Amino acid sequence: MRYEVSGRGTEEQPIKILSVTELNRMISLFLSQPSLQSLRVRGQVSGFRPASSGHWYFDLKDENGTCIPCCIWSSTVRARGYQAPRNGAQITLRGKVSFYEAGGRVSFVADSMETSGLGLLWLEYEQLKRKLQSEGLFDQERKRPIPFYPRKIALVTSLSGEVVHDVCKIARERNPMIPICVVPIPVQGDAAVPQIVRGLQTAAHLPDVDLIITGRGGGSLEDLWCFNDERVARAIAASPVPVITAIGHQPDHTIADDVADMSASTPSNAAELAIQDRSLLLGKLHALQSEMYKTQQQLLTLKSLQLADIRQRLSDRAPSHVLELHLQQVQLLENKLHAVMARRFDTLQMELAERENHLEKLAREKVDSSAQSLKNVSSHLSKNAPDAKIAGMEKALIVYQNQMISKIDRIVQTCQVKLSGLTARIDAMNPGSVLRRGYAMVTDPEGHVLTSSTEARGLVTIHFADGQVDAQTLPVSGA
Repeated sequence: MRYEVSGRGTEEQPIKILSVTELNRMISLFLSQPSLQSLRVRGQVSGFRPASSGHWYFDLKDENGTCIPCCIWSSTVRARGYQAPRNGAQITLRGKVSFYEAGGRVSFVADSMETSGLGLLWLEYEQLKRKLQSEGLFDQERKRPIPFYPRKIALVTSLSGEVVHDVCKIARERNPMIPICVVPIPVQGDAAVPQIVRGLQTAAHLPDVDLIITGRGGGSLEDLWCFNDERVARAIAASPVPVITAIGHQPDHTIADDVADMSASTPSNAAELAIQDRSLLLGKLHALQSEMYKTQQQLLTLKSLQLADIRQRLSDRAPSHVLELHLQQVQLLENKLHAVMARRFDTLQMELAERENHLEKLAREKVDSSAQSLKNVSSHLSKNAPDAKIAGMEKALIVYQNQMISKIDRIVQTCQVKLSGLTARIDAMNPGSVLRRGYAMVTDPEGHVLTSSTEARGLVTIHFADGQVDAQTLPVSGA
């Protein structure tokens, strides 16, 4: 036990010595207090290092240079769709203080992350934008052309703003013949989103409506944020008629603008894009009429000249004259054809005669050759008749058979002689034969054959040809 001196005197107080495990356990219990389980901390990202497992590790520093290790688990990253923060980014984390007892390390484990101010909104904006873009909702191929002369335009916007006034003013100036139908909706706040969706659906099903303009005037980023909602974007993409968006002013841009078939900088600009100027249209119409009349006159003149040329050529080439020329050509061709056919007939007759002579000669040669071949084959067959060969083979077979029998007899005799000699040798070596000649064999109790009188001690067994007897050996005096 160790003692230390207190500041109040010289009395020694005992202090318990803790192990590292006990100390770390005490720290862990302290940091597990409820007040440390749900904290928000803001700072600057430093040393960002993503792991192969998908976890994020980095330090969070403040303006004083103080930092704390932080981590965001991969499950949180996937669930919230976060993008990796860059070093130096200002973020706010929500989470708890964690203490790793085995390593004695303190860290802040975050379950949410947001940037300062509107950072979280922008993060959600970027995530939704990437999602819709990957689905092809921003592709130019899917966007429909705006009708050149719409029958009726539906204006989906708020009645309290200047959008209706601006669009209707432009419509009256450019072409008052195109009707404008207003579908009133709120255009600000989260509660406006479902009503914007319903307004778009209602406008698309109004009679004769083949173009929709939706939008609002300028405002703060939060005011325009309902047009960054996924539901509004999908409602615009699903509209059966083309949609022009006019949200805010020139710098403002929303996801609805990306999905729409056309995006205007202002509501007035949307009206200008949707409605052609009537005076310009009338001017173009008059120009087209003049051009059409001019083209008709030129075409009529050209056709008149072609008709006159045809009439001149017909007068120069009367049908009777053309027919006579054709008859002369036919007669000439007929004469040529008769001459060619006569020459061809004579040539074919000569070729036919030559081929008949050649075939007759070949036939005679073939018959003579076949007769000679038949004669040779007959001679060869007579020389090689099967009966003679069979008789010779039978004689040879009898000779081979007799030779084989003689060889087998000699082999059998030789084997019998060898067998007799082996039998005699085996009998000579057989102990029983030796015993029958009057000899005896002595073994000890263990069955070993005794070959010397010095080995005979005590009880022995004497083997005869017709049996055996046990005997007791006695010592010989003087031995």
